[in-house]
Order: sequence, then C-alpha cells, then structure tokens
Amino acid sequence: MKTLSSETIQEIQSLAAIYKESKERLMEVLLEMQSLTNNSFSRETIEVVSNFTGIPESKLYDYITFYSRFSTENRGKYIIRMCKSAPCHICGARDVAQAICDFLEVEPGDTTDDGLFTVEFCECIGLCESSPSVMINDKTYSNLTPDKIREILSQYQQGVV
Repeated sequence: MKTLSSETIQEIQSLAAIYKESKERLMEVLLEMQSLTNNSFSRETIEVVSNFTGIPESKLYDYITFYSRFSTENRGKYIIRMCKSAPCHICGARDVAQAICDFLEVEPGDTTDDGLFTVEFCECIGLCESSPSVMINDKTYSNLTPDKIREILSQYQQGVV
C-alpha cells in the first residue's frame, strides 16, 4: 500500500477546511482530493479525509462508491469519460469509442500500461447537442470523429495538452 506524502496530507487538510466552511462543496472538494491521489480513494486516503472533515469513513465510502466520478481503484492520470446513452451513439459515439480503445490498446474500464489513461463509459455528460463528446478529466471535446480523438489523445501522450 502506498503511503500518502506529507505534502498530499497537507493539501487534503487545506481542502477539508474549504468543505468545513461550505459543506455544499463536498463533491468539488472530494474531486480535488481524488486528483491528488492517483485519481482514486485508497482506504488510507478515506481515513485521512475522514479525520480532517469529520465525515465518518462509512459515509465517505458510500458517497465515493455511489458517484461514477469517484473510484476506489487506481486510475490513469487522464480519465476519459465517454457517454454510453442512445443520443450520442446515434451521432457516431460508438466509432469514437472504438477509436479510443484501439488507439490506447485498452478495453473500456481499463487503464493503459503506462498509467496515463483510463477509459470509462458513463451516462450522459450533458453535451448531446454537440455529440459525440468525451470528457478528459474536466475538459470536454465535442463533435468528435475517430480521427479527431486520435489526434487529441496523441497530444496528451506528447504532453502538449
């Protein structure tokens, strides 16, 4: 098990202070905390977050496992979320999804061997009017084609984005 660094613990403590001031920001704060720890919440991370926020570990675990934006499994630096709803697939999302998986040599739900990308399917990401669309972390890309998504992924691999 990887132990959290003292810097990460300090950053979690700072984010917990934001939550204590504004409890409605829980999701935002937890997403930021997750970005500090391999895009996932380990048992140790949940314990540290619980200590600083005062939220019981069991409630944090329930929250984290309920929402698809959170994970208890290690994920890549970049999380690619592809909508799996019908409207996007009518507009060509299936071809874009296949291009992503082929380009990265992974199946949906997998992380690339280099730990750079995790590919996930999710429900609607709210961009039906410009589908097919994907989210890579918090950045959205719309009106995609297989060629466009391969170019975007290549830029991430090269560190351009």
